[in-house]
Amino acid sequence: MSETINASTEVPVDILADLLGIGSRRIQQLSKEGVEGRITKGRYNLFRFVFSYIQHVKESAKTDSDSGAKSYELELLRWRSANERLKYFRETNQVIPADEAIKLFQNIINSAKLKLLDISAQCERSDSSFTHTQLDLIDGIIREVLTELADGEKRASQNIKAFEEEGEEYLSTTEEDDFV
Repeated sequence: MSETINASTEVPVDILADLLGIGSRRIQQLSKEGVEGRITKGRYNLFRFVFSYIQHVKESAKTDSDSGAKSYELELLRWRSANERLKYFRETNQVIPADEAIKLFQNIINSAKLKLLDISAQCERSDSSFTHTQLDLIDGIIREVLTELADGEKRASQNIKAFEEEGEEYLSTTEEDDFV
């Protein structure tokens, strides 16, 4: 998709139906049932319709005796929406693989570590009158910050990996076939 999607994006009914996994006729029925987003015959505001459709499904689930089907419809819609957003972000290079994110983060942390370690050496080399006690204090603070950075780096890497695995697991366990 080379076209930019924004809040005013208009789509034909068949594209909207494909995106939501429902028929074109159902889109028209939903419009008659109060789902907002119809602009002209056969054209819909993508975001307004999807948002209104989600609200419609939620409200229907509250009042319908057939809430199991409505829950299924809402879950399928959420899965499709998340999947489409992920595809869009990948196509527009707005997401990067977890390994690349970890390497980028580690490079930033390593650069900070080197600069912090250099502070102590610069203080010792400078002509200023730092006492040994002051230098030890500066060195202690730097080491404390380095320890916190190392802990944060480890936690961040674990969180990125866990998030990636959870996302992969979610997408693999909620394939469209599971909803049929």
